[in-house]
Amino acid sequence: MENKMMFLVLSVCIITPFANDIFIASFPEMGQTFNTSHIGLVMTVFMIGLAAAQLFYGPLLDRYGRKPILVIGLVIYTSASLMIVFSTNFHMLLIGRFFQAIGTCSSIVAAMAIARDVYKKEDLVKAMAMIMAIIGICPAIAPLLGSVLQELFGWHGAFMFLLLLGVFYLLVISFLFKESIQQKNMHATKPKQLYDNYLSLLKIKSFQGYILTSACSYGVLFSYAAASSMLIIGVFHFSVLAFGIIFAVNSLAIVIMSILAPKLNKRFSISQLVLTGATLLVTGATLTILLNVIFTSNIYTLVLPMWITTLGYAMIRPTASAGAISSAPHHITGSAAALFNFMSFLGGAIATFLLTQFTMTSIHFATFVLVIGLLAIICARHAHKGHSFELVTA
Repeated sequence: MENKMMFLVLSVCIITPFANDIFIASFPEMGQTFNTSHIGLVMTVFMIGLAAAQLFYGPLLDRYGRKPILVIGLVIYTSASLMIVFSTNFHMLLIGRFFQAIGTCSSIVAAMAIARDVYKKEDLVKAMAMIMAIIGICPAIAPLLGSVLQELFGWHGAFMFLLLLGVFYLLVISFLFKESIQQKNMHATKPKQLYDNYLSLLKIKSFQGYILTSACSYGVLFSYAAASSMLIIGVFHFSVLAFGIIFAVNSLAIVIMSILAPKLNKRFSISQLVLTGATLLVTGATLTILLNVIFTSNIYTLVLPMWITTLGYAMIRPTASAGAISSAPHHITGSAAALFNFMSFLGGAIATFLLTQFTMTSIHFATFVLVIGLLAIICARHAHKGHSFELVTA
């Protein structure tokens, strides 16, 4: 019973991927409702909120405890979700999305911290793997569920679901979860300490390369999430439900690579796998451009080559994370994880913002992804060289 209860508590981490992906099928209707061609900004402001909050939740959880910070985060998230449901203009929607991100960010960071508190070292790997598995399957489920909700209730349906999800977990954490931290760190939130930690990390060349490569990969992933519904529903005229199924199949690449990556790491170094992932980003984008030049643009000339690009992102995500954390001094691994996530989501925010600035076609989108992929290769090579240099000088 206790294990089932802890699983329920740790599953709070599903809020973030659901909040990011469930409404994608509603993009076309939302654009019409709010009379804007920049509806992708709802994803941009969400990424900005997630990125900014990453830097602060870790220290706050260590200073004040897991439960109070998580409860506050869920209150912010739920309030913002309510604001979104009753949004009457685009600016109100964007403000709601920003605070929704600020609130939901607490769920993933807190879940990982609670797992470290509760499980012994030999069981922690299993617990973290469970959290990653929960998070990893959500991108396949959320768009499909969102498509069904869009068909039944319109764009409000997805955000009503997110609101109810927030209320449910607020009740779970408030009444069923007991504080897990044994000793609070009274110095965790000192600004100078935080500044020194982040500055020292940014001086490590391999760390620089890994976080920048991850930022590029997140830029590709969230750009595709933002562009796909506009292209598949708006340009190719597929139904909302068909889009959900197509996007779910694309997300299976993430699940497949999460299984393959640990096995590949036994034969290849982390830096080699990161560089391979970046190469897959470029390969998928290049094939998309070529297919759309040779043939008339259609669902196959977009989705099939972009599946290769998704494989590249899925290879970069776990390997770049492992590379960044392993290159950081042990006593500031928490800060390293926070800075890694900050840069990743910032990359997603910048890419989705830039994507709203030009007319959406398959070739335009693929060219955009190609540029990001080439930047990812440069950053991955920087990580590889930095890692090799650090091994020599160690």
